[in-house]
Amino acid sequence: MQKRTETFAGSRPVYTGSPAVEIGGFNLDESQHVPVGAVIPAGTLCVHNEATRSVKLVKTGKVKAIDSTKKKITLESDEFLCPIFAVGDKIAKAAGGTYADAITITAISDTNDAYVITMSGTITGLAVGDIIGEVVADGANSAFIPGAGIIATPRLVKENMETTLAVSLNTLQWSVFKRRVLPIMDSQLDATGSVLANNHNIRFTNAF
Repeated sequence: MQKRTETFAGSRPVYTGSPAVEIGGFNLDESQHVPVGAVIPAGTLCVHNEATRSVKLVKTGKVKAIDSTKKKITLESDEFLCPIFAVGDKIAKAAGGTYADAITITAISDTNDAYVITMSGTITGLAVGDIIGEVVADGANSAFIPGAGIIATPRLVKENMETTLAVSLNTLQWSVFKRRVLPIMDSQLDATGSVLANNHNIRFTNAF
């Protein structure tokens, strides 16, 4: 497993200033899996459940390379940021279709050289530069988790421990550096591309 930066402020902050953090804290939803040793990056889109105090993450990755079988793809990663998929996740580049038929991740290789996933099948029309994301069941169909907030600070996933998460629903007068967080699908943003479609209090900047 690659070593990832787990500091809120450091060599590459992801916000122009400190966002507001919801009081009380939340735990990663038990139905969603992130590999032990992975770091959930700050700025990851999420949706929280106030009643259960749980959070579901919007897992995404940008395609860097596709092998000849089209079942093994390399996703962009570096020392600051890495996808957080888990074996068994169902993924797609577009929502819709039958959930039962969605492509499944069967293996993950995360080394200092590359983050590579092996899939149960091929994703039609997938190309370098595309963003893929985890899909969940929406009745019989598949759908992306609609982001309504962000993970405020990075969190290391540890074995046999609950993963507590700080959630922000408001970046205040500040913005998230869009190029420094997990890739965000256009469908998660409003028409301007500068705020979340489901929460206009989460703002983004394309500055790097």
